This record gives sequence, structure tokens and C-alpha cells, in this order.
Amino acid sequence: MTGAAHVDRPALERWFAERTGFHPLGPRDDVLLAFGDGETSYAVRAGGEGFELLRASHSSLRPVAGATHLDDALRLLALAVLPSRAPQLRPDDLGPGVTLDLGQDGAGAAWSDAAGEHHRVRVGALGQREQLLVRLSRCAQASLPEIERSLATPDGAPLLVPRAAAS
Repeated sequence: MTGAAHVDRPALERWFAERTGFHPLGPRDDVLLAFGDGETSYAVRAGGEGFELLRASHSSLRPVAGATHLDDALRLLALAVLPSRAPQLRPDDLGPGVTLDLGQDGAGAAWSDAAGEHHRVRVGALGQREQLLVRLSRCAQASLPEIERSLATPDGAPLLVPRAAAS
């Protein structure tokens, strides 16, 4: 996908807005992209150990998740906000080489990519934390359109098929 220095903010905001019914919120000094509908807003900004996913519901934006890589933050955002017909996944549906950490104050996933680069994602105040992380583990190398296609299919193909259904 992209690095933070090469983010096409208007294109990403339009992509999410077209699929969610939200509207781009335009340039802001501290965010890479933002969209919302007046009641609920989402944004991604550099911060913490990499990138933060922010959410607002009738209030100011607050961090709800974090990722070491921008691509992972965008994938997590897509999994959280795009409509889904895909089946639910279980913890044993984790992608290969991914570890899941479920704690009182949040949940996290970690893995290394083919180049040996370490990825970490932490989800705090988003609903279905475990489900989001298991889905993200299966989409760790996918593009946003590939994630959208899998969410739109009732069987989750090709990325989000439960292991029990695949065998």
C-alpha cells in the first residue's frame, strides 16, 4: 500500500466515504485521513509506536487502536467500518505466524512479514476486538479492495474463509 509520506489523503478519504456513506472531513494538521457523518468520525494519525486509529461518537476523536505500520492501521480501519457479510472467525482461524494477546485493557496481534519486519497491532476501544484481529491476521498482506471483496461475500472468500469451512 503506502508509507505515511506517500499517503494520497483525498483518494483514501473518498475510497472509505464511497463505501461507508461517511464524508471526507478534509485536511487536518495532525491526521493522515479523516471521515465521518456528523455523529461518528474516524481518523488515522501518526503517533504512539506508529499509527493510531481514532474514533469519535458525538465527541472529540480519541485513540481506539494502534499499529506499527500504516498499512495495518488502514486494513484495521477497513475491517472495522466496511459492511460485512463474511462469516465470523475464531481464534484458531489466525493467519500463519500470528500471535494473539487478549488482555483486560485491549487485545493485540503480532507477526513478522516475509521480509522479516515485525508488525504489531493493538485494539482497545473498538467492538469485537478479537474478531477484528483474527480477520486482520488473515488480511495482513491484502489490499483494501481485496479486503472489501472478502467482506462482501457470505463465505468470506478468498481471505476470510473459516478454517473449518475450507477443509
